[in-house]
Amino acid sequence: MSNHAQAVANAFLMEEQIVTANGEGPPVAVTGASGRVATLTLGILESVEQQSIEVSIYGSTDGEAWVEPPLLVFPQQFYAGAMAMTLDLSEHPDTVFLKARWSVNRWGRGSLTPRFHAYLFLQW
Repeated sequence: MSNHAQAVANAFLMEEQIVTANGEGPPVAVTGASGRVATLTLGILESVEQQSIEVSIYGSTDGEAWVEPPLLVFPQQFYAGAMAMTLDLSEHPDTVFLKARWSVNRWGRGSLTPRFHAYLFLQW
C-alpha cells in the first residue's frame, strides 16, 4: 500500500477548501471495498458567477497509476449546492485506491481566476 494513502472508511476525497485552479486529492485506500457501493457528495458552499467545476473519480490498483477513463464524473457544476452520486465498486473489482481530480474554468469580465469553496466526501 502506498505510504501516502488514507485508510478506507468515510473520507474526504477533496478536503473542504477554496479551489482556484485544477487539482487533485490524495489517494484513498478502499481495500476490501470490492462489491460495495459508495455515495460521493460534492458540496459547493460558495461560488461566483460565470465559472464551472468538473470533478472526476479515478481508480488505481497501486495508488500510483490511475486508470482512464474515470470511474465516475460529476456533471459540471456552476452554483452552490450539493450533489450526491453512487459508485458501485463491484463493477471495478481491482480498484484498491480512489482519487478525485477537478478542473475549473472561469469566463466573462473581471478576474478570470475561478473560486469555489467546495468538498467531496466518500461515504460507505
